[in-house]
Amino acid sequence: MNTFTKHTILAALIFAVGCLQAQTAQPVKPEKVADGVVIPVGDEFLKLEVWGDNIVRVVTTKDRAFFAHSTPATMVRQKAKAKWKFTVADNMGILTTAELQAHVNLATGAVSFFDASGKPVLAEKAGGRMITPAEVQKEKIFHVE
Repeated sequence: MNTFTKHTILAALIFAVGCLQAQTAQPVKPEKVADGVVIPVGDEFLKLEVWGDNIVRVVTTKDRAFFAHSTPATMVRQKAKAKWKFTVADNMGILTTAELQAHVNLATGAVSFFDASGKPVLAEKAGGRMITPAEVQKEKIFHVE
């Protein structure tokens, strides 16, 4: 192998490593809002919305403006005032109320719920959520599974 070929291969490897580093997911910065936390996850937004000490509504969408819409499902129950805090450690966001904890993997968006003593209640598996475009009554929407 001549010197030109070695340098070409070395340059190609350096370029490939640089491309891989550029594609590595950067840590996201959750945004605290009045009623919870909005977390960007890939091309989606995940919101943990505090409705009470024992209720945290989880909403995901590709269009952040969706969070401003109310629906019959959200109008049925009035949001109660609840004290809460949000902390981040080791790429995990933790929303805590007096009665529960909601843990969010900031890389995958997977949400898990724990009671006040830390006992697991419910967990979403990583990659278990799907959002697909749809149209209902001529309005463009998304279905979430």
